[in-house]
Amino acid sequence: MEILSLGLLLFLGLHLIPVVPPLKVQLVHAFGENRYKGLFALLSALGLVIWSLVHLLANGHAKATLLFAAFLAYAVIDLFSVIQRKSYKPFTPALKFDVIACVSGLLLAVPAMTFHRQLMGVAVVPWGA
Repeated sequence: MEILSLGLLLFLGLHLIPVVPPLKVQLVHAFGENRYKGLFALLSALGLVIWSLVHLLANGHAKATLLFAAFLAYAVIDLFSVIQRKSYKPFTPALKFDVIACVSGLLLAVPAMTFHRQLMGVAVVPWGA
């Protein structure tokens, strides 16, 4: 439990840097814009909210609750911060982006579901090995 807590503290601490604009400005100045983005690239906040919420609801033991509740809290804080700072880029919806998202999502989800039992100890699909 101590290693899990330390890992969460490290991960969430690093990923909450954009919520503190003066610290972010210092780091961008120190590393440069591109290197900063490379070092601190974030997952999609909305996707992380969905993933952590589903896993939080599906698990009941203390370690799972701590892990998924921490990720859910982080994702919600990050999402609100992005909106408040207007740190998102406007875009024009296009069918090609939907197709890219659906195909890449399937290419990532099917292997994750297939090997979830080996990786996490819980089968989430009948064909999981």
